[in-house]
Amino acid sequence: MAYSLDHVSYEQSELFSGSSELPADEGVAGEFTPATFYSRASAFGLDKLIITIIMIMLGFCGYSVLELSGVSQTAGMWYETVILFSWLWFLVDGVYFTFFHGYLGQTIGKIVFGIKVVCDDGRPLGFGRAAGRWLGYFASDIILGIGYLMAAFTKYHQALHDKIADTKVIQINSGR
Repeated sequence: MAYSLDHVSYEQSELFSGSSELPADEGVAGEFTPATFYSRASAFGLDKLIITIIMIMLGFCGYSVLELSGVSQTAGMWYETVILFSWLWFLVDGVYFTFFHGYLGQTIGKIVFGIKVVCDDGRPLGFGRAAGRWLGYFASDIILGIGYLMAAFTKYHQALHDKIADTKVIQINSGR
């Protein structure tokens, strides 16, 4: 199902007109197809797997440094390490989603599944809106994941964090 971007300005409509200035593989046109719930969930799962792998590697590096430095492994030390590791995980997650959405409009998972995040009017997100969208994940988390499930039932398949940040996730590779 395709939807029109009626409220775009002249400059933006040039962007979506399929003119020769845009590469053909960009996949953005005057009409867009919302990404399915399944492609969104799969991309999100892949992104979380990538972040988990990054954190496991950082954990092994941190543990190795502690072992090589001869730091005592007291109970208090483990507690502090867990707290530090939790904050590091939070930071890596935020940087990952904010950087990729702000710079490319796509995370690695979204690239694999051929979907992209854009503003409601079709413009790229930018880093501020990408950070706001990432913070919106917490609103979805607080209500036990229902905010994520909204993407399965809303007209443009928008989750709560999309509504908060005024974004849409669109399909850019229709062959997948």
